[in-house]
Amino acid sequence: MILHFLGDSVYSDKFIQYVNEKFNSQNEHKFIIVSGTDIKYIKQKQNVDIRQTSSIFDSLKILVAILKTEKPSKIFVHFLSDVYLFPVLLANKNIKCYWVVWGGDIYSYVNWKLYDDETLSYIPYRKNKKNIKQKILKNLRNKAIKKVDYIAINETEFNIIKQYYKTKAQR
Repeated sequence: MILHFLGDSVYSDKFIQYVNEKFNSQNEHKFIIVSGTDIKYIKQKQNVDIRQTSSIFDSLKILVAILKTEKPSKIFVHFLSDVYLFPVLLANKNIKCYWVVWGGDIYSYVNWKLYDDETLSYIPYRKNKKNIKQKILKNLRNKAIKKVDYIAINETEFNIIKQYYKTKAQR
């Protein structure tokens, strides 16, 4: 069994459709969506498991139960959100973990200047206040990224990840 953890987006729905069409994989691939809001884009399919919860702790319980019952050989995390850190952290060493990186996976967390000063003047800026929850999640994120076996990303951004997270993952 291959588990995919995805967010609710039009891209995720198209990806699920693609995998199901190209790999005839209704029994081999299962797609897990854990969301705190109503699902807008992903359509229910036989191999799609949608769970709605408003709490990261409830999400953790759901993910632990899924990992215990499904017993995956591989885990693919499409966008390493706070909730999807846990499948990677909880996976035993026999489960290969793949991180399919989206831009926000990197640039929301590393000290990388994306915009010049003029562009920044047009963007509402939020001060990054570090509370205890954010510090814990940052620590968990670092541990999860170090545990990932493979990262699906271009070479430039792969090097940024290696620089900031000291991961041994392969590309």
